[in-house]
Amino acid sequence: MSGQFGLPMIALIFAVYTVSSAAGLALVKAADGYFTMRFLLGGVLYAGGFAIWILLIIRMMPLSVAFPVSAGLLILATQVLGAVYLGESVSVLKMAGAVFVIAGIAALSLSADQ
Repeated sequence: MSGQFGLPMIALIFAVYTVSSAAGLALVKAADGYFTMRFLLGGVLYAGGFAIWILLIIRMMPLSVAFPVSAGLLILATQVLGAVYLGESVSVLKMAGAVFVIAGIAALSLSADQ
């Protein structure tokens, strides 16, 4: 199925997945209770990300590439949202880990072409 999508469309799909899932997680985390607007909106966004994952992403490329790329992007996005939206701390160790995640994603993306 990956032949049906060009690189810009694949990047857009991953971006929408990442933003939807990470925003959903942040809203659920920030919610004051289970049946609040934040919690419900977070659940809907996270479910939307899950739908993108099962309906598009794992059908576009090998699972051995799709999962690490998706997980890495989600890790990075949750680090940013955690710091900006939830006020979580950012340490040198966390930033170094993010650099390694980006390097790993780049290596997997390059190896998918071989």
